[in-house]
Amino acid sequence: MWRPIITGLFVVWGGLGCAQNEAGLVGAEPDFYIDGVGSERGNSRNHVAAGGMHTCARLSGGALRCWGIDDGGRDDFGQTAAPEGRFRDVSAGVLHSCGLGVEGQVECWGIEDGGRADHGQVSHTPDREFLELSAGAESTCARDVEGGIECWGFDGGGVVQAAPVETGFVQLDAGWGHVCALNADWEVVCWGESDDGEAEAPLGEYVQVSAGGDHSCALDAWGTVTCWGRNDHGQLASPSGSFVSVSAGNAGTCGISTKSELVCWGRGAELGVPRGAFSEVSLGNRHGCAIDTSGWILCWGDNEYGQA
Repeated sequence: MWRPIITGLFVVWGGLGCAQNEAGLVGAEPDFYIDGVGSERGNSRNHVAAGGMHTCARLSGGALRCWGIDDGGRDDFGQTAAPEGRFRDVSAGVLHSCGLGVEGQVECWGIEDGGRADHGQVSHTPDREFLELSAGAESTCARDVEGGIECWGFDGGGVVQAAPVETGFVQLDAGWGHVCALNADWEVVCWGESDDGEAEAPLGEYVQVSAGGDHSCALDAWGTVTCWGRNDHGQLASPSGSFVSVSAGNAGTCGISTKSELVCWGRGAELGVPRGAFSEVSLGNRHGCAIDTSGWILCWGDNEYGQA
């Protein structure tokens, strides 16, 4: 049976700048290329992660780089101040970010001011080994070596307390107010807020799941994308065709087809989605970022804080 596998390397750059590509899209400008990242169906390891008003990426060699809101204003809580060290995964939430170190340790940064939006999503990080993590709006969840899931931060809708107690999970993804995961039987299990049915998972076997704002999407072994939850922007209207990965954002969804094409629907689909061949995609609040098959990071959408 298929399992998520990390392949390939990532592109690095020195001073982070912006470049206009041929499609007029904003992207991070690398100093040079390394081998393009590989695309495995349902690959759950983030190399680029689009969050609320910022973006993070894991560079070749394991270093992290984040960009976006850093103006010292009301919503700047240091979520772009990535720590030094080597990491194997990174995830961007709304007011915080988290990385998974090479030895499985979780390190989070961002909001930690004791204010209204500080729910311990940074300060309450557990101290044990994990294989995967995902930062949501105000909470974070991680999957340990036995496939158990632990969540911390804001418990709105039971995101923290309602996390499943069984082990054997193979993948997870935290959305704005809910979390979805694949269990040992490759079935989708969701918990947390579900005012629009975003946590009401469909039956069947899937190889990847992605939780967004008020909707979720899953990819089956045949490459079909199924979405459920809120549909006010057409974010559930997954197109026909076969896909290798899917990413649910706040009110939009993007997928990479078996032809390596980037296909988006819902809010954000009209904001200049790049053309070309891609291996990874991550959709945030109102912006998205993807990595093409030669290693370039291309971002599109809202760039008010430089997140794209």
